[in-house]
Amino acid sequence: MPEQLVVRIEKPVHGGHAIARHEGRVIFVRHGAPGELVTVQLTEKKKIWRGDVIDVHEAHPQRIPVAWEHAGPGGVGAELAHLSLPAQREWKQEVIRDALERIARQSLPISVEPVDDGDGWGTRTRIELTADDQGRAGMFAHRSHIHVPLTTMPLAHRALDELELFDTSWPARARITAIAPSADAPVALIDGVPPPGHPGTVWERAGGFEYLVDAGGFWQAHHRAPETLLAAVQNAVGHVQGATVLDLFSGTGLFTVPLAAAAGASGRVHAVEGDRRAVANARINAEGHSNIHLHRGDVERVLASGEIPERADVVVLDPPRVGARKGVIAEVLARKPERIVYVSCDPAALARDLAFASEGGYTAERIDSYDLFPHTHHIESLAVLRPQTGTGS
Repeated sequence: MPEQLVVRIEKPVHGGHAIARHEGRVIFVRHGAPGELVTVQLTEKKKIWRGDVIDVHEAHPQRIPVAWEHAGPGGVGAELAHLSLPAQREWKQEVIRDALERIARQSLPISVEPVDDGDGWGTRTRIELTADDQGRAGMFAHRSHIHVPLTTMPLAHRALDELELFDTSWPARARITAIAPSADAPVALIDGVPPPGHPGTVWERAGGFEYLVDAGGFWQAHHRAPETLLAAVQNAVGHVQGATVLDLFSGTGLFTVPLAAAAGASGRVHAVEGDRRAVANARINAEGHSNIHLHRGDVERVLASGEIPERADVVVLDPPRVGARKGVIAEVLARKPERIVYVSCDPAALARDLAFASEGGYTAERIDSYDLFPHTHHIESLAVLRPQTGTGS
């Protein structure tokens, strides 16, 4: 079997790959674009074949020079950097459409919107690096244990320059988490541990609210992501004065606190989160909002425990990459909300959960997505689900 093949690329699929075929065999190809005729270097020939584009014979009209040497074949990330930003958004739109049609058997209007007018570089306020045996910061090449030392990371926000990540000798094989909070000083954690004297938490700001966040915990990485997603959720939720609202997978309260402010003294917000540290920080962030009720534990278990009201007007879900899953969706639908606002970072998981919701009588009208991860395949989406005619409360 030849190590190099000339193939025509068909369509993008989830994970930063595109589909090509050789003698009927599917190959998952990186660094190509739909319609291109390319030479592919096979990198894996197991049950699934994988390969990298090493030569382009017929290029996509929006193929551009790659601005970062470590973004191409054998690189460490930015796997869509060979395409213009509009072409990247078309790619992501097609991936979402494909997932919906294949998994959910649904066809919905889909938009993928930019969140700023920049070139997509310098947007990440949180990056993960590793040190090699010589203490040099870098990253691992895609699907390998090969460590690539770096001298720059163009996706990183300029505020992270203060940490001198690539001029520092780190402990051998350390995991380095670099953070540039919106309302605090940059900090680097080594194997999850902050520098001596650092409290281990940072302050973030979004929508006029401030949030205490564990330095190693979850917070959106794009510098405009918290503001963008909060505004999108607020718009999707609509008027909730006096409403009972569930905020599931609530983290440190990015949505919880503004939802409580909107619900007012006559409303209630029940927030459910499994991470102990996130809930501890959420308690601080919720101070002054007596209408917030925090629940720690597995979301499905808490929903089934009787701790949460049996009816809810609105439910907001922001699950991890695996999605909410069938049990959580069933518990949500049992409460017959007027609308469900679902924030997703994984098109396949979103499609699975929309299929579960459809079986229970809820449907989404459209998918609004936000390009919060330029030059990579990642995408954040929001769907508003409403009861189909005759199924609501």
